Amino acid sequence: RQMFDLNYGMFNYDDESRTFWFSSTALENAREFNLIGKVFGLAIYNSVILDVHFPMVVYRKLMGATPTLADLKECSPSLHRGLQQLLDFDGDVEEVYARTFVVDYEEYGVMKTHALKP
Repeated sequence: RQMFDLNYGMFNYDDESRTFWFSSTALENAREFNLIGKVFGLAIYNSVILDVHFPMVVYRKLMGATPTLADLKECSPSLHRGLQQLLDFDGDVEEVYARTFVVDYEEYGVMKTHALKP
């Protein structure tokens, strides 16, 4: 349970979907995420049920499936609605909405902007 403590910083919790997701700002290295994967694997092998809530896209990805926009609907419904509205929009999105291809996120209390397509 301590692995999912939000203060530890490895996972984020989404109140809307009530699921955990991997933190993009985690300071931990790949070895610690690997350890968590081994703990999950041991739990599955020993038929131990863990109170862990990931969106189904995580399990589909583990099975080799490619994520789709439909997976985003389950993972983040509000983000899916916004992206779907942009896809359905007739016109120039950048000109009408004054939006560029960047993402804004909070990292340890500081708002940062990252260009998705430099």
